[in-house]
Amino acid sequence: MTLCLVGVTTGFAQSAESCLSAAASVRNSPRDKRVLEEARALGFSAIRSGRFEDALIVFSAIAETNPVDQMALYFQALSLFNLKRTEESEAAARLAIGAAENMLKAGPDDRQLKNVVADSLTLHAVILAVLKKNQEALIELMEAVRLSPDNFDAQFSLGRAYFGQGDTAAATEAFKKASSLRPQDVRAKFFLATALERGGNIDGATVAYRNLVILAPASAEGHLGLGALLVKRQETLIEGVAELQKAIDLNGDSYEGRVSLGRALILAGKPGDAIVHLKMAATLVPANPEPHYQMAMAFKKLGRNPEAAEELKTVQRLNEEHRKRSKTAASTVDKP
Repeated sequence: MTLCLVGVTTGFAQSAESCLSAAASVRNSPRDKRVLEEARALGFSAIRSGRFEDALIVFSAIAETNPVDQMALYFQALSLFNLKRTEESEAAARLAIGAAENMLKAGPDDRQLKNVVADSLTLHAVILAVLKKNQEALIELMEAVRLSPDNFDAQFSLGRAYFGQGDTAAATEAFKKASSLRPQDVRAKFFLATALERGGNIDGATVAYRNLVILAPASAEGHLGLGALLVKRQETLIEGVAELQKAIDLNGDSYEGRVSLGRALILAGKPGDAIVHLKMAATLVPANPEPHYQMAMAFKKLGRNPEAAEELKTVQRLNEEHRKRSKTAASTVDKP
């Protein structure tokens, strides 16, 4: 294990040195195509490996010496975003959009160039959403989808933007389109199912969740979504409990999974089995009163009233602490 770790660390160091060397070569020979190609290859390799500091070194050098290089600007913005340098990434993404739009104006009006613009708009919109500029993000995503309706990332991000604003109907349509573009994408299917459920289309959501667990049986989220929905429907309570158990088997540290399974077991007349899951949920998120409330219900059904009373006291205490924190936060915001 130690030898492997040393090998990986050395490899990363060599990669970083290569990227620094490539950046220096770009600055020395900014018009040399071979130098640019080699630098881009190193930058892409760094992106794929999640080494965004190294990628930033390379793409910043290319963007600095070739300020109209849309690809360099795009990956510079992407690297900055992944490094949590959000303000800088927003500025770089705007430059990438401008370069992409100039390419579209100068070149033929074809799908590929429109897709390049859509990619840049989508990245910028994601960054804007992180900066809480949600309406601006939505407008950019709508433009991205208009330019390139078959752009998966644009459609998927548009769905998330609509969903965040509570427009489940529009979100559902965007997720349907994204799912049709990439039928094997687990995220698109999960969000489609969630949007359908949130919009009240329970039958459609059930089908979507079932499709998801068929596509990705090892996805805890799929089993969790299906299980919770089946429990909600009540007539499929036994199957719902089984799906929630699968979710827990796949991810035992899921707070939602533990709470949902605890609730479901109480409904199924198995309060004793519910307690272990609710205790784990309380451990995972100590400040949430919900597991304690559900434990109180379970203890009552078991006739263990003193323990139920203790859990209800904990619920009261946690609710009071939450109110105090909220009051403190509100008074801090109000101060000039």
